[in-house]
Amino acid sequence: MNSGNTIRYETNEQLGTSGVSSVFKGTDIKTKQDVVIKKLRSYFATEDQGLDPFLEEMGRVTQLEHSNIVPVKAVEILEGETAIIMHYVPFPSLKTFTGNPLPLGEVIHIIKKVAAALDFAQTKNILHRDLKPSNIFYDSGSGDVLVSDFGITRLVENSPPLVRTTVNSPSPMYSAPEQNEGLHDNPRSDIYSLAIIAYELVTGEVPYDSLTPHSMLAKQIKGTITPVSSLVKIVPKSVDEVISKALEFKPEKRYKSCTEFVKELVSAAGPKLARKPVVSAKKLVKAEQAHQIETSSEEPTEETDDRVICRHCSTGNSAAATRCTNCWSSLTSQPTITIDEERRLISRYWGTLKKRKRSHSIATLLMVTVFLGWWGFNLMEVRPPLPDPSSTISSNPGPEEWVTAQRDVFHTGQVHAPEFDPIGAVAWSFEIDGPIINSAAVAGDLVFIGANDLRIVALNSETGDLVWEYPLHVQPNSHPTIAQDILYWGLRDGTLLALKYRTGELVWTYKTGAAIYSAPTVVDGTLYVGSSDNKIYSIDALTGAERWSRTTGNWVVGSASVDKGVLVFGGQDRELYMYDANNGTLRHQVNLGSGVDNSTIIVNDLTYVATRSGMAVAFDHTQKDTSFQKAYWRWWMQFWVWNIAPRPDPIPGLKWIRNLGAVVVGDMATNGEKLFASTTKGKLIAMDLGTGLTEWETDGLGLIYTAPIVSDQTIIQTSANGTVRGFDISTGEMKWEISVKGMVISSPVLAGGKLFIPTIEGTLFAIH
Repeated sequence: MNSGNTIRYETNEQLGTSGVSSVFKGTDIKTKQDVVIKKLRSYFATEDQGLDPFLEEMGRVTQLEHSNIVPVKAVEILEGETAIIMHYVPFPSLKTFTGNPLPLGEVIHIIKKVAAALDFAQTKNILHRDLKPSNIFYDSGSGDVLVSDFGITRLVENSPPLVRTTVNSPSPMYSAPEQNEGLHDNPRSDIYSLAIIAYELVTGEVPYDSLTPHSMLAKQIKGTITPVSSLVKIVPKSVDEVISKALEFKPEKRYKSCTEFVKELVSAAGPKLARKPVVSAKKLVKAEQAHQIETSSEEPTEETDDRVICRHCSTGNSAAATRCTNCWSSLTSQPTITIDEERRLISRYWGTLKKRKRSHSIATLLMVTVFLGWWGFNLMEVRPPLPDPSSTISSNPGPEEWVTAQRDVFHTGQVHAPEFDPIGAVAWSFEIDGPIINSAAVAGDLVFIGANDLRIVALNSETGDLVWEYPLHVQPNSHPTIAQDILYWGLRDGTLLALKYRTGELVWTYKTGAAIYSAPTVVDGTLYVGSSDNKIYSIDALTGAERWSRTTGNWVVGSASVDKGVLVFGGQDRELYMYDANNGTLRHQVNLGSGVDNSTIIVNDLTYVATRSGMAVAFDHTQKDTSFQKAYWRWWMQFWVWNIAPRPDPIPGLKWIRNLGAVVVGDMATNGEKLFASTTKGKLIAMDLGTGLTEWETDGLGLIYTAPIVSDQTIIQTSANGTVRGFDISTGEMKWEISVKGMVISSPVLAGGKLFIPTIEGTLFAIH
């Protein structure tokens, strides 16, 4: 980024503004050419965490040279502000063409040019990720098409999640499902966005309409859109099939490239419809209006007192007029009336308007009353405490046990001395018919594993011999949990099982509305479990009776934690929830900007969680939301992003946020001083619990899906290829390395001096 050329560019008039930047028309003093100057909002321009990756990508964007891409000249410091300098485009964006259908041939012409730009950028390892009509420019006369704003989304993606909620970029309406889900870059996301734009240009409307990512995702999951051919009769049904494939929910089912999508669209439309019209629809309308004006001016009409009312906008016009003076609608088929009749109609209109206004006032008053009642209900927390559960059992592991996700109810993943130092020998292995997709649990002298051949098996932890097995009707999806003498397991059909862990005898079952992926958490006699029916459940751990359930905005797949009467968990709706563990009263809810698949870790009144997009967050779960506090903070943050308010204090309860730079699949771990996380890009990162700052990191570990384990002064990390490594907890230096045969996607567990490693090939290894 250049910082010395403050006199190279001169800022002139302001063209617009967005959540990311203020846009000005300017002049390149050296070449006298018009330019566009996008000055970044103060937050984005000062935060190195998001600015550095953005500047790195913009360095590549400046190298893009293509006839359908708006050239980026440079990124400069202008008047103390970070600014993007781009070529000025003299014609409008596609935003001005939306709302009214364009001919299919014209749409194909536009989409073909955009596809060429996107595919060219992908050859340079650049994805757009925020394609929408407002950053595609189109000259309907010459047919020129230019795509702008490559790389801008990188700035938003690397900002803290609570800031991202104030910036509607990328636009959920044009984003692919994986983007709305908070996942990282996918080359086929741009194909989805391009198909949305094609649909809108042909029909005049978008297939899905929503303002927020999670509500948009819900519509995309449902996947029902109105076919183009039913909205525009001239379009053949073969076009529907092409659009539908480009809008597939799963990226791998879409076309391989934007160009391939366009070729199929041209083929489906046929040579006649695919041909670009010489004059656009908008120009025809303007020509028709001009012709009407010329005709009316050349042929004087006889004056008359008769009037005609426009049926579209109700404006009164002279009976001699052929077009409405207000909306330009045709008046040829409308009956004439006298001036007195027009006055009576106007009087009746105003009377109706007054009645409607009165009705609106009453409705508004009722809505305000209902809102105040709802607010008062939540403010007073009228839910009474529930009776105590029938027991006080909890998922508390013994010294040589591992009883739930990341070992204990706080999901720390920590095993105290003696330190695990493998000799590399396999103590025993157990084979099943099918992959093992969940972790093991260890209690007493038994180890438990869910088999994809529809059974739960209990093995002797010393020998690997089968002790008992329990037949299932569907696959066991969740990780197991043990509390006292009961083993809990969630199944793919939403059933929660409770078995005697010594014998496999059924104690009780409970049915949720959909598959259970999270390991249950048992604290003080109550079991808490999330489900893919968008609910969190509180169940009596001994009897299986429901205590309460609450609905969230999406699946709950990570395990919850409980501390000091507060239940904390993350959802795939990007929210971190804090409920009263006893009666389910919502205490607080915070948007993290990306879905949460992992378990929450609790240390000293703080909750630590990693989002799907790779953000590690520390939050004080004892913080309770006060009336309008969140709305007040959100508006303040929005005003600050718009440069009309000072920088707000961090949202109450937020301690720190750390961008890990890649997807985090496995849970995190902690020893009470450091927080450990591994990413799919092969990094193991150690962070300070108090600040989130990196203490050390090691990379080159290959693909990682599993959680780290803390064993005294060693941190253990398993890679997908079966390699297991031990690192010094203070320095990150590797201490030892072993491997097993097979692919590992489920986290190993450490108990009784053995490391139990499940593989996708169906083998459970016990390593000395």
